[in-house]
Amino acid sequence: FPNHHPDPTVPENLEQLIGMVKQTGAEIGLAYDGDADRLGVVGPSGRIVWGDELMILFARDILAGHPGAVVVSEVKCSQALFDEVAARGGRPVMWKAGHALLKAKMRETGALQRSPVFCRPLFRL
Repeated sequence: FPNHHPDPTVPENLEQLIGMVKQTGAEIGLAYDGDADRLGVVGPSGRIVWGDELMILFARDILAGHPGAVVVSEVKCSQALFDEVAARGGRPVMWKAGHALLKAKMRETGALQRSPVFCRPLFRL
């Protein structure tokens, strides 16, 4: 963007960022979509950190300060996210995919985090 469509969930769209992270020795690379509601993350080796992996990091931080918190995640997320939330004393809730559905479930359960696989996180502060 402007060299490609600004969708950070498409690996080809992160190639330039991956190259810059490796070239400069950056610790992290961030890519946003056109309206900045989705996030792509690249680690120092150039490996893409997928949405559910990133949500694990956010969940760890939230659960450290809010033991037993509810984390709503869509059915497309890896089992690792649900397992990690449970292992850290949180209450994982698997729910239907879709922004509006997840947002409603978050409101219904009082969840502090919503974790979609394509990294469109939502937090209740």
